[in-house]
Amino acid sequence: MEQLKERLARELLQDLNVQIVEHGDFSVPVQAIEVQYTPISRAPMDVLMKMVLLVIQKMSIKNPLQISELLHVEILFITDILQALMRERMLTQDTSYHLTEKGEQQLALGIFEQQLETTIDILLYSTLHEAFVASSLEDIEANVYLPEPLEGISEAISIEDEVYCAQLTKSTAQLVTTIEQVSHQQVYDVPCLYFVLYNKEEDSYYARVWHVLDAQWDAQIEAKLNQQQRLIWREKYTNKEELNHG
Repeated sequence: MEQLKERLARELLQDLNVQIVEHGDFSVPVQAIEVQYTPISRAPMDVLMKMVLLVIQKMSIKNPLQISELLHVEILFITDILQALMRERMLTQDTSYHLTEKGEQQLALGIFEQQLETTIDILLYSTLHEAFVASSLEDIEANVYLPEPLEGISEAISIEDEVYCAQLTKSTAQLVTTIEQVSHQQVYDVPCLYFVLYNKEEDSYYARVWHVLDAQWDAQIEAKLNQQQRLIWREKYTNKEELNHG
């Protein structure tokens, strides 16, 4: 970690107008959230399924054999398709088969949506950033560098199901439209390194913050520190400079 601190300091001091007046570390909370959901696969409808739906849409079909004979396709294939369509509520059956509203919509779009097995995933959420984080749970659990927490960060979380759905759809590349259960797990402390800089040319104090696990500068944490501490830094280090020259 010391080598990282030295490398970052050298990088910042490449600007000859800048000096580092303070440096240190802190941690920010990341909440692990267990989410249970049933994803949906979405794929172009194959030709045979489309033909089966078109036949049912245009004709009175009472059994799979009728479709098999009309399309000259083995009844086993037709039966499998009908079962899949019934399972996904694209068809109903009384004395004959009928397309549901969902069946009509998917036929028009040429898309077949199929429910997959119920899945449980762990998402990681930063209350400071008000966003899900890209760091892996394995990296967070492997971290042994645990500085004191940054003060003034709420750990309260309120996330709508739509936000979970959007995140899971993005991260799994599967369609997620409903969340079945959410359970908050452990809160992890994620380390950051900070530097308070003074720019002589601009006569300004500001922070740079390195997010250790993301391996990048974190503009949101920097903005929070600047908003809360900029006047304090000016008073503290201006007075110190005056004392040094007094």
